[in-house]
Amino acid sequence: MKKRISLLVVLSLFSVLTTSVVCGAESDLAILTRGVDSIAKTGAPGPIVSFGENSFPVALGAYDNKTSESLVSASRVGAGKVVAFGHPDYVKAAAITSSPGTERFMSNAIEWTTGSADKDAKIAVWRDEALANYLKEKGYDASVVTTIPDEFDLFISDSFSLNDEQFDKLFSVVQRGAGFITGGLGWGWQQLNPGKNILEDYRANHFFRKYGVNMAWTPGFLEPTFSGAYKVDAQETASKKYVSGIETLNFLRQLSDSGSEVDALIKNLNADDSRQIAATQALIYPNLSAEDRASIDQLASGYSKELVPTEKDPIRSADLLARLVVSIQTERYLHGQLSGSTSAQDVPALKAADSFPGAPSEDAPRLENVSVSIKSAIPDWNSTGLYAAPGEPITVTISNDLLKKLPKQLGVRIGAHRDTLWHLGDWKRYPEICIEKKITSPVTTLANPFGGPIYITVPRGLGAGAPDVIDVTISGAVAAPYFVKDETSLDAWKTIRELPGPWAELQGRNIIVTVPSRAIRNLDNPQRLMEVWDRVLDLEAELNAGPAVPDRPERICCDRQISAGYMHSGYPVMTWMDVEKALVDAEALAKDGNWGFYHELGHNHQSPNWTFAGTTEVTCNYFSLYVMEKLNGKRAEETRGELTKERRLKDLKKYLDRGADFEHWKKDPFLALGMTIQIRNEFGWEPIMNAIKEYRKASANELPHNDLEKRDQWMVRLSRNCGRNLAPFFEKWGVPTSPEARESLKELPAWISDEFSEIQ
Repeated sequence: MKKRISLLVVLSLFSVLTTSVVCGAESDLAILTRGVDSIAKTGAPGPIVSFGENSFPVALGAYDNKTSESLVSASRVGAGKVVAFGHPDYVKAAAITSSPGTERFMSNAIEWTTGSADKDAKIAVWRDEALANYLKEKGYDASVVTTIPDEFDLFISDSFSLNDEQFDKLFSVVQRGAGFITGGLGWGWQQLNPGKNILEDYRANHFFRKYGVNMAWTPGFLEPTFSGAYKVDAQETASKKYVSGIETLNFLRQLSDSGSEVDALIKNLNADDSRQIAATQALIYPNLSAEDRASIDQLASGYSKELVPTEKDPIRSADLLARLVVSIQTERYLHGQLSGSTSAQDVPALKAADSFPGAPSEDAPRLENVSVSIKSAIPDWNSTGLYAAPGEPITVTISNDLLKKLPKQLGVRIGAHRDTLWHLGDWKRYPEICIEKKITSPVTTLANPFGGPIYITVPRGLGAGAPDVIDVTISGAVAAPYFVKDETSLDAWKTIRELPGPWAELQGRNIIVTVPSRAIRNLDNPQRLMEVWDRVLDLEAELNAGPAVPDRPERICCDRQISAGYMHSGYPVMTWMDVEKALVDAEALAKDGNWGFYHELGHNHQSPNWTFAGTTEVTCNYFSLYVMEKLNGKRAEETRGELTKERRLKDLKKYLDRGADFEHWKKDPFLALGMTIQIRNEFGWEPIMNAIKEYRKASANELPHNDLEKRDQWMVRLSRNCGRNLAPFFEKWGVPTSPEARESLKELPAWISDEFSEIQ
């Protein structure tokens, strides 16, 4: 049994436990990685960086094509120990049991954090019965807790579930010698918390910082490094020393102290190390102490080149000093305004803004006291039709009486291009160009060194205790083209479209499109355009058995560079600049359609209840197919080359000849989509729509709770709505279902698509 040591002994040992990074990290790393070849991929993990003497990387993921960052980091805190994963699912039973390597790693992590290979350590599992049961089956003394115990050997929880008081209580125990195993996700948190500071507002990061745990979840994604998983190799982790934030920081300190020899030191780095230092320093800089930041600031202060990244001349992964300068400017001019260390009046117009997102002309009128009315029931970004010039402060004024009456805080945001690019190898624009600040006083002043459209942000749930319409005034901004369907007349639009703001917004009932103003200067009929866009969203909602806009319009915005893919879903849907004309071409959208737009909006509509493993890129395409058919008059076979009948049957035959391997099915979205096309072609869309409607009406205990239940319910609900037993059809396709689910359909006549007979 692990002995619980007294606080007095802990304090006397504290300095010994935290003095040696190299020896301690090597011995600790050996324990954590013993017998582990890889950790399975779950979800889309992101980095958990380490940056202090008491923390170290454990397992790595590919951060871009030439660098790595930590999938798992570990740290000592007082006499306790913390292991943190780059995805919250890693502290769930399903992910732990997904591979022998992952399971062994968790066993090692328990041994390391508790200090004993014995299984009688007392493990407190936060509100997760499945995990507690798994640990019990493995012989551990585990129990589910709903309050933080006064004593435990190990506490396991994701990083999102604890409040401030619970974190304080947790670390009071951990510092005395207990362990903490957790998982989090920086990019996921950011997506759900636009405009917030990941360092301070992400609660787990805040409490790590508060208690001296020198690790933090950051934006970005980590790709697998070994057969679809993450390789675990202590020697390799140690060899990539600049993944460690303390190693990177020590090198930067060396540069800062080297005077005129900076260039020589950088030239002596190999290309891989230079890229790695540049990537790691961008992630750790916001987390550093004021002293360390000052040292790095001094290093960058002599960098005289004005940075203007472009598509042809990006800031590359090995441009160490340039990336360092960008990190410092971002921290100072964007994050600094939120922390209070920088005044809006001290924010310059960075030269890069002229290239992207653009700047209004110097003689464009700066407007004063423009009245803007905001609907309190519509959350998130509320467009204003105003644009902030780069480096020029704007002020937002609200009456003090109204401010006091609001149950939640409004915000002011400058910038539509919310994607951050820190994780990418090449930066074709600055990696972060937006700022959002809470309105906490009658007058709020804000500046953005890049400029951007101005929004008033409304928190969810504000409408219940606020006036229907909230009036604010904005000063210092430039007018930008802004059209609202059914409100802005086409005559007025002829003038509005010439306004000097570099970016324009077109607003329908269901969606808002953000494009460069050059794309709409000759647009004569935005009313027609937004009618078509609204129809797209109406159709997606029709298939989804719900409202087109649950609480606020969708958004689509084009950008010079986005965080992932050719387009990606979210708020806004982000896409590249090559579609700026397609976004405002009503006739092409109505006639030809656009699979990519429908696909990403489909992601925003798809439900996890009927999206099982391998179908994330499949069920979103139900919406692509449906809108293409209902709006554009195109059956599935007419939409894409991959979906012609000839191609589908060819791919299906090849799949069946291989043995109908479900793992292969899950990796081929268009092959998998063929299954739904066969159902639609036989039974129409109604059974699919009715099945989706059933999920919306179902109570929580009627919904699926794991992947097998998702497959079972989808098969059963579709079967009953088709009036046919689809179990043989699912079996033919190799999609696994349970005997119980198949048995429940025996009274229905069996069905298999006729297409199978065409390929025998």
